[in-house]
Amino acid sequence: MLQEIKEVFGKDYQEEVRFLEFKNSMRQYVKLKNESESIDDKMERLRATGYLSNCHIKVGDFE
Repeated sequence: MLQEIKEVFGKDYQEEVRFLEFKNSMRQYVKLKNESESIDDKMERLRATGYLSNCHIKVGDFE
């Protein structure tokens, strides 16, 4: 039981809780299956506004 209590106050646990709370707060802004326009149109719109991202997404068939 003391190990479980120690884990709750540990740095790793606290960081994980902060990340989960952040992820939960950002959920309303993320739409994974928005098919109203193609991904190419979305990317072009972002490029036109000057948006730069260091995010890399792999696309293709994953089996």
